Amino acid sequence: MTPGVSDFGRERSVTLLLRLAVCAGKVQLDPDAEAVHDLRVTIRRLNQAIRIFVPGEQRRDARKIRRMLRKVMDAAGEVRDRDIALQLLAEAQVPARAGLMAAIEDQRETARAKVKRKAAKLAGDEFVNKWKTRFGW
Repeated sequence: MTPGVSDFGRERSVTLLLRLAVCAGKVQLDPDAEAVHDLRVTIRRLNQAIRIFVPGEQRRDARKIRRMLRKVMDAAGEVRDRDIALQLLAEAQVPARAGLMAAIEDQRETARAKVKRKAAKLAGDEFVNKWKTRFGW
């Protein structure tokens, strides 16, 4: 048990870590808009838990996981940006075969492949157990 971390903080952090692994797994299977959104929300929440519940002496490990999370968040953001652009173009009734929409769809497919690769590092028990152990959760 890590000194200074409440039972609530530990429980909440582990729950978020587990949820992150599940969300990353879903993104690996199909990085649709909902899966990417859920992954981004979970990363934000876990980042906050790390800031609050990881003791100062573990700052190095906290920086390491937060750096990893930031890379996945950036990749997910690229997908989300394209999703929003496509939605706005559809609402503006731009024809689906317009060159702009096709270009954005191509970019989205590239971004989807990237987020799938990045999410693979967060999915599964190995990732969860590693960080639970490091932080004493």
